[in-house]
Amino acid sequence: MPDDTPEMSRRTFLRAGAGVAGISTLEKGFFLGGQPSARPEEVDTVVVDSAASILSPEAPSDVLTRFVEQMRQGGVSCALGRVATSEDWPATMVRILAYSPFLESLGLSSAKSVGEIQAAVKSGKIAVVFHCQGSYMLGSPFGVSRPMVSTFDIRRLLRVHELGVRVMQLTDDFKGYLGDGCTERTDCGLTDYGIWALRKMNEIGMLVDCSHAGYQTSMDAINMSRQPIIFSHSNAKALCTNKRNITDEQIRAVATNGGVIGITAAAEMVDANAPTVDRLLDHIDYVVHLAGIDHVGMGFGYSYETAATYTRLHRDTSAYRKPPWSYAISDPTHISTVRTGLRARGYDEGSIRKVLGANFLRVFRQVWQA
Repeated sequence: MPDDTPEMSRRTFLRAGAGVAGISTLEKGFFLGGQPSARPEEVDTVVVDSAASILSPEAPSDVLTRFVEQMRQGGVSCALGRVATSEDWPATMVRILAYSPFLESLGLSSAKSVGEIQAAVKSGKIAVVFHCQGSYMLGSPFGVSRPMVSTFDIRRLLRVHELGVRVMQLTDDFKGYLGDGCTERTDCGLTDYGIWALRKMNEIGMLVDCSHAGYQTSMDAINMSRQPIIFSHSNAKALCTNKRNITDEQIRAVATNGGVIGITAAAEMVDANAPTVDRLLDHIDYVVHLAGIDHVGMGFGYSYETAATYTRLHRDTSAYRKPPWSYAISDPTHISTVRTGLRARGYDEGSIRKVLGANFLRVFRQVWQA
């Protein structure tokens, strides 16, 4: 939404986006519903990127070095780094065991708790949380001749948690052992294994991530979870109909569950025609008015996917352009445009801090102490 949008059209947009919340809340000072914004000194001053998929050994070293420097310049404090997606169990183990040395080679610090995130930030380092962007390794049949039903081993979930994984996506775009992905032809929801895994994740303190999950899979997870869940990098489908984006019902459900939605800068998920910073801010506005200020964060989504990976993963061409991908915020050095853009739209400093990181820290703290 351009900055020179007349006030009446801006309110018309917000009224359409707010649904049952209505526009009346907008006229009460700061319009975010729920609890009033905390004073800046009461809010954790961190910037969390809940989807830094590019932090992977697969990316070229020069790309990684440049990206880490851009994160530092942009003020990123904490990022979720991808340790696995669709790999089988042995490959996942290799990747996880190599991930901490990989981070150290980049001058980054791994973190398994909010305390470790804060300690890293205090020492001037960026904290990286291990993030499995899929759960396929939990049931991969490597070395097993019995049917798939016999290969699913909940002990694998305990093992990856022991090795530092604190966030796990239920699935990638396609069908997995736990449920259906968002580009899968079917929409069958959580499997029995998915329910079993969800309960174990709640029990051990692993954060459930519903990005890339199908509608019913995500709604099942939200409704059954005893802990908050997140969408690490998903936008509002009402503003951009990409299959990777989420509906109003999913957005409201996350708020009821206590979780957070990370707004992504990935161009295809911001706007099919004009993926600008202003349009990204529209997604933040929309989700804030639907869910409340306590349930919105940032999952920028910077990735290094090659044409070969795109083909191997059978990406849905209606949801993803072929790489290289583009972003509404071209790189992390421009994260400040989110802060300045939100100020221009009337957000106070405490609310901006919540969006940039404090909301994710709240959920991390709650879930990881479960």
